Amino acid sequence: MASHSFLAALICLVASLGGCAHEPATCPVAATPPCATASKVTLRGIPSPNHLKRAYWSSSTAKLAVVTGNDGRELARIKALPNADEQLFWPDIDHIGYLKASNDGARVLVMHSVVGNQSPEITPVYDLQWSPQHDCFVFVTRTQAGEALWINGRKIWPRNGYTHLRGDLVWSPNGHSLSFVDLPANGPRLVVLVEFDDANGDLTWPLPKDATQPGLRLFWASESKVVIGESALRPKFAAGWERLD
Repeated sequence: MASHSFLAALICLVASLGGCAHEPATCPVAATPPCATASKVTLRGIPSPNHLKRAYWSSSTAKLAVVTGNDGRELARIKALPNADEQLFWPDIDHIGYLKASNDGARVLVMHSVVGNQSPEITPVYDLQWSPQHDCFVFVTRTQAGEALWINGRKIWPRNGYTHLRGDLVWSPNGHSLSFVDLPANGPRLVVLVEFDDANGDLTWPLPKDATQPGLRLFWASESKVVIGESALRPKFAAGWERLD
């Protein structure tokens, strides 16, 4: 989780056009903690967000998710749909989820309620990507309301409501942060999620028209600088930030 110094001082930014960047501002910002590691399936169980329940796949042949309280008391057994992935997660305190292949080969997000006997919610997912270290994963869901970005099975962006995303989702080389372009009503912007679990770790920059031309891509020039351009060496727009440990 972010420290109070991080919350107070993260938005010290520098942006530039045409690749002529100024020196980044020096900001008293705490170091980035590692990406929240995607939970591994073990018989000890994966904790819910409020840490009051745990879930794990049973060791039987049938794919059953077992939900228990912290005292080990069994609360529910949920039969998974066919072709469920091994990765089990909690989208929120009332649902367990996993990804699976649908009949046409596309990926879908499946969420089961742990507090009732409702039918599972099934939502197609897009742009599924693992971090460079393969310990975090991201995907996009699309509904009539718009798009949402999920990291490690939790809806992360936008923090409220929905948006529309443009182009690639790009992990930082260390797998701690994610950058992308989204399209809110007030115009395109570059987004960097420095800390997934804390909205105060979100960095955004409005983008000029020449940074949204077809054929431009997003690159990490360093752990604290991203550029948009034909290549990392030919930026149309650059944004950076600096931290003090």
